[in-house]
Amino acid sequence: MPLTHICDDSYDIALSPDGRRGICATTSGTAIAFMMDNPTQHHRVLAIEVADNGYKEVAFLSKDTVAIVSRDRSCPVYRGLFVTPARLDTINLSTSTQSKGPCVYGIVAGAHKIAYLTFENGRGAVYSFDAMNWKPGIPEAFDGQGQLLIAIYGDEQGDTLVNESGQLIAQHVERAEWGP
Repeated sequence: MPLTHICDDSYDIALSPDGRRGICATTSGTAIAFMMDNPTQHHRVLAIEVADNGYKEVAFLSKDTVAIVSRDRSCPVYRGLFVTPARLDTINLSTSTQSKGPCVYGIVAGAHKIAYLTFENGRGAVYSFDAMNWKPGIPEAFDGQGQLLIAIYGDEQGDTLVNESGQLIAQHVERAEWGP
Protein backbone atom coordinates (compact mmCIF):
# COMPACT_ATOMS: atom_id res chain seq x y z
CA MET A 1 0.00 0.00 0.00
CA PRO A 2 1.45 3.41 -0.90
CA LEU A 3 2.19 6.01 1.74
CA THR A 4 -0.26 8.33 0.02
CA HIS A 5 -1.00 11.54 1.89
CA ILE A 6 0.77 10.77 5.15
CA CYS A 7 4.35 11.04 3.87
CA ASP A 8 3.86 12.91 0.58
CA ASP A 9 6.41 15.62 1.37
CA SER A 10 8.96 13.45 3.21
CA TYR A 11 12.68 13.74 2.78
CA ASP A 12 13.70 10.93 5.12
CA ILE A 13 12.00 7.56 5.74
CA ALA A 14 13.17 4.65 7.90
CA LEU A 15 11.73 1.17 8.37
CA SER A 16 11.84 -0.93 11.53
CA PRO A 17 14.15 -3.98 11.59
CA ASP A 18 11.13 -6.31 11.40
CA GLY A 19 9.65 -4.33 8.49
CA ARG A 20 6.31 -3.77 10.22
CA ARG A 21 6.66 -0.06 11.04
CA GLY A 22 7.95 3.04 9.37
CA ILE A 23 8.67 6.64 10.25
CA CYS A 24 8.98 9.61 7.94
CA ALA A 25 10.22 13.16 8.38
CA THR A 26 8.31 15.68 6.31
CA THR A 27 9.48 19.00 4.91
CA SER A 28 7.03 20.72 7.26
CA GLY A 29 9.08 19.40 10.21
CA THR A 30 6.68 16.64 11.25
CA ALA A 31 7.63 13.08 12.21
CA ILE A 32 4.96 10.49 11.37
CA ALA A 33 5.06 6.88 12.59
CA PHE A 34 2.99 4.34 10.63
CA MET A 35 2.29 0.63 10.24
CA MET A 36 3.43 -0.81 6.92
CA ASP A 37 0.36 -3.04 6.45
CA ASN A 38 -2.01 -0.05 6.37
CA PRO A 39 -0.16 3.29 6.68
CA THR A 40 -3.12 5.55 5.94
CA GLN A 41 -5.28 3.97 8.66
CA HIS A 42 -2.63 3.29 11.30
CA HIS A 43 -0.38 6.29 11.71
CA ARG A 44 0.35 8.93 14.30
CA VAL A 45 2.00 12.31 14.21
CA LEU A 46 4.72 12.53 16.84
CA ALA A 47 4.96 15.70 18.91
CA ILE A 48 8.47 16.50 17.72
CA GLU A 49 9.69 19.15 15.31
CA VAL A 50 12.22 17.48 13.01
CA ALA A 51 15.32 19.61 12.36
CA ASP A 52 15.53 19.15 8.54
CA ASN A 53 19.30 19.71 8.36
CA GLY A 54 19.82 17.67 5.20
CA TYR A 55 21.28 14.62 6.94
CA LYS A 56 19.61 11.41 8.09
CA GLU A 57 17.23 12.48 10.84
CA VAL A 58 14.97 9.50 11.54
CA ALA A 59 15.98 5.92 12.32
CA PHE A 60 14.78 2.83 14.14
CA LEU A 61 16.92 1.67 17.05
CA SER A 62 14.72 -1.41 17.58
CA LYS A 63 11.35 -2.58 16.31
CA ASP A 64 9.61 -0.23 18.77
CA THR A 65 12.09 2.62 19.35
CA VAL A 66 12.78 5.49 16.97
CA ALA A 67 15.49 8.14 17.01
CA ILE A 68 14.64 11.58 15.67
CA VAL A 69 16.88 14.63 15.25
CA SER A 70 14.66 17.45 16.51
CA ARG A 71 14.98 21.21 16.71
CA ASP A 72 16.47 22.40 19.98
CA ARG A 73 17.61 25.99 20.33
CA SER A 74 19.55 25.16 23.50
CA CYS A 75 22.12 23.26 21.37
CA PRO A 76 25.17 25.07 19.95
CA VAL A 77 25.15 26.57 16.46
CA TYR A 78 27.95 25.64 14.07
CA ARG A 79 29.24 28.75 12.34
CA GLY A 80 29.40 28.58 8.55
CA LEU A 81 26.51 26.15 8.01
CA PHE A 82 22.85 26.90 7.60
CA VAL A 83 21.62 24.16 9.91
CA THR A 84 19.21 24.20 12.80
CA PRO A 85 20.48 23.51 16.32
CA ALA A 86 19.20 20.02 17.08
CA ARG A 87 19.13 17.21 19.63
CA LEU A 88 18.49 13.48 19.46
CA ASP A 89 15.12 12.36 20.82
CA THR A 90 14.25 8.70 21.26
CA ILE A 91 10.65 7.54 21.48
CA ASN A 92 9.32 4.09 22.32
CA LEU A 93 6.28 3.75 20.05
CA SER A 94 4.67 1.07 22.24
CA THR A 95 4.87 2.93 25.56
CA SER A 96 5.12 6.53 24.24
CA THR A 97 8.08 7.18 26.55
CA GLN A 98 10.49 9.80 25.27
CA SER A 99 14.04 10.72 26.23
CA LYS A 100 16.45 13.45 25.18
CA GLY A 101 19.95 12.70 23.95
CA PRO A 102 22.98 14.69 22.83
CA CYS A 103 23.05 17.72 20.53
CA VAL A 104 23.55 16.37 16.98
CA TYR A 105 22.86 17.31 13.36
CA GLY A 106 22.26 13.82 12.00
CA ILE A 107 22.29 10.11 12.83
CA VAL A 108 22.95 6.73 11.26
CA ALA A 109 21.55 3.60 12.91
CA GLY A 110 22.61 0.00 12.51
CA ALA A 111 21.90 -3.23 14.36
CA HIS A 112 22.04 -2.09 18.01
CA LYS A 113 24.39 0.80 17.09
CA ILE A 114 24.00 4.48 16.41
CA ALA A 115 26.48 7.03 15.10
CA TYR A 116 25.98 10.73 15.76
CA LEU A 117 26.96 13.56 13.39
CA THR A 118 27.80 17.08 14.48
CA PHE A 119 30.12 19.89 13.45
CA GLU A 120 32.93 21.51 15.37
CA ASN A 121 34.49 24.87 14.60
CA GLY A 122 37.94 24.26 13.14
CA ARG A 123 37.29 20.53 12.53
CA GLY A 124 34.16 20.45 10.36
CA ALA A 125 32.02 17.30 10.33
CA VAL A 126 32.71 14.84 13.14
CA TYR A 127 31.03 11.60 14.25
CA SER A 128 30.84 9.62 17.48
CA PHE A 129 29.28 6.46 18.91
CA ASP A 130 29.03 7.84 22.44
CA ALA A 131 28.64 11.63 21.87
CA MET A 132 31.89 12.22 23.78
CA ASN A 133 34.73 10.97 21.57
CA TRP A 134 34.51 12.64 18.15
CA LYS A 135 36.42 11.73 14.98
CA PRO A 136 36.51 13.55 11.61
CA GLY A 137 34.03 12.45 8.94
CA ILE A 138 30.37 12.05 8.06
CA PRO A 139 28.69 8.78 9.08
CA GLU A 140 26.95 7.32 6.02
CA ALA A 141 25.75 3.78 6.85
CA PHE A 142 26.60 0.58 8.67
CA ASP A 143 27.76 -2.29 6.47
CA GLY A 144 26.69 -5.95 6.74
CA GLN A 145 29.31 -6.62 9.44
CA GLY A 146 28.19 -3.68 11.58
CA GLN A 147 31.15 -1.46 10.62
CA LEU A 148 30.34 2.23 10.18
CA LEU A 149 31.07 3.65 6.73
CA ILE A 150 32.43 7.20 6.96
CA ALA A 151 32.86 9.86 4.28
CA ILE A 152 36.09 11.81 4.79
CA TYR A 153 36.22 15.25 3.20
CA GLY A 154 38.33 15.25 0.08
CA ASP A 155 38.94 17.72 -2.69
CA GLU A 156 36.80 18.84 -5.63
CA GLN A 157 36.71 15.22 -6.88
CA GLY A 158 34.65 14.03 -3.92
CA ASP A 159 35.06 12.35 -0.58
CA THR A 160 36.77 9.11 0.38
CA LEU A 161 34.67 6.36 1.99
CA VAL A 162 36.35 4.32 4.72
CA ASN A 163 35.08 1.95 7.40
CA GLU A 164 35.57 2.64 11.11
CA SER A 165 38.80 0.59 11.01
CA GLY A 166 40.20 3.02 8.43
CA GLN A 167 40.03 0.57 5.50
CA LEU A 168 39.48 2.31 2.15
CA ILE A 169 36.12 1.34 0.63
CA ALA A 170 35.79 3.80 -2.28
CA GLN A 171 37.00 7.15 -3.57
CA HIS A 172 35.10 10.05 -5.17
CA VAL A 173 31.97 9.30 -3.13
CA GLU A 174 29.16 11.77 -2.68
CA ARG A 175 26.69 9.61 -0.71
CA ALA A 176 26.63 5.98 0.50
CA GLU A 177 23.88 3.55 1.57
CA TRP A 178 23.94 -0.10 2.56
CA GLY A 179 21.29 -2.63 1.67
CA PRO A 180 20.62 -6.21 2.68
